[in-house]
Amino acid sequence: MSRYFSGRILTLAGCALLCTALLGQPRLAAQGFESGVQLCLHSVLPALFPYFVVCELLSSLSLRGWPIRLLARLLGLQSEQTASALLLAWAGGYAVCARMAARLRQAGTITSRDATLLLLLGCCSGPGFVIGCVGGLLLGNLRLGILLYAAQLAVNLLCAALCLPLLPHSTPPRSQPAAAQPGPVLLPSALSSAVDSSLQVCGCVIFFRTVATLLAPYLPKAPLATACMSALLEISAGCADFSALGGRTALYGCCVCLSLLGLSVWMQLALLLQGTVSFRPLVVSRLLHLVLFPPLVGLCARFLPGCAAVYRSLTGPVIPIGRLAPDAAVVVFLFLCAALYKIRQNFYNG
Repeated sequence: MSRYFSGRILTLAGCALLCTALLGQPRLAAQGFESGVQLCLHSVLPALFPYFVVCELLSSLSLRGWPIRLLARLLGLQSEQTASALLLAWAGGYAVCARMAARLRQAGTITSRDATLLLLLGCCSGPGFVIGCVGGLLLGNLRLGILLYAAQLAVNLLCAALCLPLLPHSTPPRSQPAAAQPGPVLLPSALSSAVDSSLQVCGCVIFFRTVATLLAPYLPKAPLATACMSALLEISAGCADFSALGGRTALYGCCVCLSLLGLSVWMQLALLLQGTVSFRPLVVSRLLHLVLFPPLVGLCARFLPGCAAVYRSLTGPVIPIGRLAPDAAVVVFLFLCAALYKIRQNFYNG
């Protein structure tokens, strides 16, 4: 009871401080909100929204066969369903991983050990964000984004192997009545679900970007301090701030953001998992990830053609000066159309 009461006190105190800051610094709050919206429109949505649609279309596919069985055996997974969910998690990112782990565990189709191992192996940033947003848009090097994505998966495997003693004992899944297999996801429903996921991500980006802006006057007057605060709060804002610093700081700062994930991602994971999987092994795994990931990326970047300008000292930020405006405009237009359609549909259904 005391722990519950203390949690409520801390929540009320945090809300009171946030409301005080919003009322006392309305100009800073508006700047943070505007910065978050620009980050979503220029980087997050063009890189993630089309990929969310593709992942939703693939989510209804039941992957089976000897490649899935081989993957499950190599990774120590006890069921093909876990291996199939892992492939979708690697393609869709941490949100897909948490959603699949909670869904399979609640249905009683996988063991608690498999659910925890799925979280350790599959909790990562998706290729749409790492390759498209971080590599292509923020760092200006698509090959570097591919390297970051492949390296984070490799470190996930290594950290999961080191965390095997922390896995819960294997308990047989609860027997459930056979349910009808869901049909393939159609494009309208995929667009609707992708809009929901994009709004959730953008909402977290804007909120934590606003909080970081409100906290900026109380931090040391240095861009590095602002970038560190953004990294602790939200992964997208952290990568954007670190990439603006240029040089090795941009590269290794993005590595830190991808390892820590940020408070926003941890809150989303807690919401999606709903207590079905323990957080302790994942916390240990991400701390190990933070130690191993930046050195591996720095070592591999030395052998990547055309990346010398990224990991060496630069005088300016590693952000492309010009980018194709029409492609981003088309993606934003499609996203807004889908959002307006969903709002209209919910209005008339209500």
